[in-house]
Amino acid sequence: IQSNIIEYICLSVFFMSIINVNSGLLRGQKRPVISAFFENIILPGCTIIGLIVFVSSSTLVEGEQVIVPRVFSLCLVFSALMLIIWKSLFKYKATFIQYKELVKESWPIFGVGLVAFLLQWSATFIIALYMSEADVGIYNTAWRLVLLVAMVNFVFNNINSPYFSADYEMKNIVKLERRVRKTAAASSLAGGFFLLPLMVFSDSILSVFGSEFTEGVVILWVLAVGQFISMTCGSVGYLLMMTGFGYIQRNVNIVVLVFQLISLPFMVNEYGILGASIVASCALAFSNLLSLVAAQLLLDIKASPNYRLLFQ
Repeated sequence: IQSNIIEYICLSVFFMSIINVNSGLLRGQKRPVISAFFENIILPGCTIIGLIVFVSSSTLVEGEQVIVPRVFSLCLVFSALMLIIWKSLFKYKATFIQYKELVKESWPIFGVGLVAFLLQWSATFIIALYMSEADVGIYNTAWRLVLLVAMVNFVFNNINSPYFSADYEMKNIVKLERRVRKTAAASSLAGGFFLLPLMVFSDSILSVFGSEFTEGVVILWVLAVGQFISMTCGSVGYLLMMTGFGYIQRNVNIVVLVFQLISLPFMVNEYGILGASIVASCALAFSNLLSLVAAQLLLDIKASPNYRLLFQ
């Protein structure tokens, strides 16, 4: 990898980290729509436009044509979010004790994010160890296509987070449960709406990337099932994190991660990338279903979908 590409990647990590912090500030200020708009619409939209513009550029070497549009998009969103929250950054001055409390409260959420990252990428790492680069490409293509549908859940999570926290703080458990169940219902319907055509036309969609990628049709189907179960559970993970039970969500993810790391080598050796997709799909489903049970036990909240709430 050329050094300038590594520099671009490091720069994108910096911008993405600050964007995540700024988005969290906006959600904390009860402006989740702005946060979701920039993260889930402006950022991917600018990236796609940048790809179209730079893909035929003769001034960029191979590899830069992909990473440069991403860095450009991140820089644009970073600048816009900084302008939006600039005034509020200097309006409130926190003491050392308040910073200490912030770190204490944020640590479980950091743990959730770290373990979630390992959950997402462990299948790719194990496939890379035991299989060929072509297998890694086929699996990741199917996984990324299914992950696009999860953008719906990301939007719901970003919008609902501050409301979950506010409802819980005000002891408005009935309103909180209605919001959670309504979100799960909307998320599951959206998941079915997008995943069904993705599965039906999976052969044609995968063939766009090359004829060899059509081998990933079954992989895509298996991953789609796990993603649908995840979307049926709605924002239950964020519910636990926003109500002081982030450590429970972290522990659930750790248990599922251990299961995944133990199962993956055996399944990949026996069944190849199909085995990896089965483990990844089961891990995603188990993680959300365990969180669903945790919400019921700890908060006495049913987080399962209630479709009647969509019409009330």
